[in-house]
Amino acid sequence: MRARVDNSMTVREAAQMLDVSEKQVQHLGRLGEVTYLARGLLDAGSVRTYQAVRQGRHTRGWAESTAWAAIALLSGVDAKWLGQAQLSRLRSRLLGRDASALVAATRNRALVGRFAGHAAAVARLSQDPRTVARRPLAGLVTLESQTPRDWYVEHRHEGDLASAYGLRADPIGEFVLRAVELDSYFDSGHVLEFIEAVVSAGDVLSALDSVASEDLRERALALSQVEDVLERFRSNGR
Repeated sequence: MRARVDNSMTVREAAQMLDVSEKQVQHLGRLGEVTYLARGLLDAGSVRTYQAVRQGRHTRGWAESTAWAAIALLSGVDAKWLGQAQLSRLRSRLLGRDASALVAATRNRALVGRFAGHAAAVARLSQDPRTVARRPLAGLVTLESQTPRDWYVEHRHEGDLASAYGLRADPIGEFVLRAVELDSYFDSGHVLEFIEAVVSAGDVLSALDSVASEDLRERALALSQVEDVLERFRSNGR
């Protein structure tokens, strides 16, 4: 309980940080964009994450399938569910985006759930074929003990994985499951193959994930890498 209190902030403090009204913060709480710990008390990490992802913009998030198609294009991976006309329009949209706008637009790519659990579950989760481990941010020096406890999963498996490995929902937990719902675009079991291809193709996804980090150094490096990705995309005329 002590950790929760130390990592909390009031609605008023959150409103001041985000430069919005207290009513807007309350609305964000109802939408699940920020996390309540108790009445009038928010998880400070969720507020900082929201601030990092939105980057002070009012950019509307793309649908999950569009967000993943954009990430696939930037990673050099096929987004097979889009036709040529849709791909052409998406390329044009990407050419006109800067890093902050892209981060905001692609934020709906997964539903992020935080959990508490035993350290022994880390290796078992990483070996489970229903997970794809998040790739650490390139260029960020971390200790082995700081390896992210962070995986992409299909939304239909999230509950089973949490139950199998004794994970408990916790807004400040160290385990992260990023639930993806792309079932209607893939044959059964192929969603994770696509995610694995994106993770293996480069640092686009890891940079987008890391922009939401509470570590200012990691956040700044990630945003710089997202801008580099977009610059390469513009230079290649893709």
